[in-house]
Amino acid sequence: MPGVYVMYAWGKQHPDTLLPHELLGVKPRDLSRLFRVDVQSLAHKLVMWHPVTFASAEQYELHRLLRAVDKNLLITQLPVEETAGADEVFLPPYRLLAMYEQYPDIVRNTLRVMDDCQLEFDFKAVRNRQTFTGDRHTDRELLREKALEGMQLRYGNQNGEALRRIEKELFIIDKMNFNAYFLITWDIICFAQSRGFFTWVEGAAQIRWWPIVCISPMLIPLRLTFILSVS
Repeated sequence: MPGVYVMYAWGKQHPDTLLPHELLGVKPRDLSRLFRVDVQSLAHKLVMWHPVTFASAEQYELHRLLRAVDKNLLITQLPVEETAGADEVFLPPYRLLAMYEQYPDIVRNTLRVMDDCQLEFDFKAVRNRQTFTGDRHTDRELLREKALEGMQLRYGNQNGEALRRIEKELFIIDKMNFNAYFLITWDIICFAQSRGFFTWVEGAAQIRWWPIVCISPMLIPLRLTFILSVS
């Protein structure tokens, strides 16, 4: 892969097997394992590595709790290797550099690699998916088709009030250019239901009436009243 560095965790690859574009990342807690290593001869392959996983101690505790649930263990029984490190938080640069002060070659190589890398990002571009089918008109027609299918399943073909509500909601959704959003939501829910997962809709998808008609047998949308202001 031209122009790409690949970094492995320390101990995952032997230095002698690394290709020119491959590096070994050394975490602060791995530094004690370097005392028997000729760091100077490997300096061009070693870089500082400090993952950032948590924003606070509370997030770390939540992470441990969820890992315990996933492993069906008491949190006191959870092995250390089943969790990320508690030290994986943002640190000021001076603190990070202080951890590697005995290994200036690693610091220099890290800075060299960083200088080789570039990041380009257009903050003004819209990254959200703009269409579901590739065409806005087709999105609108597909959304209406699925909404009417759901309405017919729930209320039949002769329910004028249900049809009036559906058409009103579809008009607003199209006016706000949210057709793709609701189709993406519908697609996710269809996948979840195909796997036997319990599904529920919250937020804007619940306020907009048609998804409830399409996917939720537990609610009677015609009995719900929403006050919505659209400018």
